[in-house]
Amino acid sequence: MPLHNLERSANAVPHIRYMAGTASWMLSTDEGMQTIQLPQCLFDFGKIKTGWGCFQEDQAPEWVWDPSLEQQVPKPNDGREWKKGFHVLVMFPQEYAPFQVREFATTGVGAVEGIKGLYAQYEQGAAQNPGKVPLIQYVGATPTQIGRKGGRTNIPSFQIVDWVDRPSAFDEQLGNADDNNQGQQQFAASQSGFAQSAPAAQPSNQSSGFGASAPAAPPSQAATSVQPPQTDNSTQSAPPQQDSGNLNKPVF
Repeated sequence: MPLHNLERSANAVPHIRYMAGTASWMLSTDEGMQTIQLPQCLFDFGKIKTGWGCFQEDQAPEWVWDPSLEQQVPKPNDGREWKKGFHVLVMFPQEYAPFQVREFATTGVGAVEGIKGLYAQYEQGAAQNPGKVPLIQYVGATPTQIGRKGGRTNIPSFQIVDWVDRPSAFDEQLGNADDNNQGQQQFAASQSGFAQSAPAAQPSNQSSGFGASAPAAPPSQAATSVQPPQTDNSTQSAPPQQDSGNLNKPVF
């Protein structure tokens, strides 16, 4: 009988990473993580999740999710290093098909602080744009000292340049991500000293997933440059150029 449990999952969600040390972005591919210039993309902030994440080398990350952005789940107490983080889906332009929808999930303080700032922009405009998601432009990073020990990171900065109707592809990928995360979260809860459904969530006066205070885990592979995947559709426009000032809406 084949070892099906070792096969790559058909529901595996492609992802992106922000590398705070170099203020760069990486994209998952069949050949590993590769460096990209982040294009304008859509952030599905209406479905953002926050919680405790555990990242260990050569292992899939484990998450224990908050019940809502206003309530925190207790920190797992199993002797491992758990940090506050977030999970949000991001949609790239058509040039990146068939893997346009990607997972952005991390506990890295640089990314967390950057997303906090971007989410504040989102909240200001969400009520005036029902059923829409923000089109995001990455505009650079700010070197910042963090913590009492004087650690440093680069906090990414973003701008909302438009609002567009929320693509249905987000819902399709959310189902895949939920299937993949369910087993990880159940295992994490069983190891953390409490059952997933047992404790009542603790109310918080702060946004529950935006309080990370430690740098992200280092990448497992060296970064190499990569261009957007090529397609046979000659009518597609070229990817938007980073920092070009051209805010024409890309095609999704």
